[in-house]
Amino acid sequence: MIHRQPEPELMDDIQAGGCAAADFSQPHDHFVWLFRQHYPITPTNVLDLGCGPADILVRMAHAYPNADYDGIDGSHAMLAQGKRVLQQHLNSWLKNQGDPRYVAGC
Repeated sequence: MIHRQPEPELMDDIQAGGCAAADFSQPHDHFVWLFRQHYPITPTNVLDLGCGPADILVRMAHAYPNADYDGIDGSHAMLAQGKRVLQQHLNSWLKNQGDPRYVAGC
């Protein structure tokens, strides 16, 4: 069994807002690219553990629009940021693409 040292505290509202505002587009785009290279499948379900502000979920949803998505995070403040981000993208998706085929669960 691997001993895990949990984080001493979870992000508060200010920290979560800072994380949500940070630009992680390059590493998160690279993650999605690597996923596509190493797993040439079309996932039907995606679970993001520690989803934070849901940036990777949004990028995965653009890459795989027919999958269902769930995000889990220990910080209520991060989940609030994730829900806000997902709602913005969902509204944009509805406006530009029609009915989305994914469930944003973060």
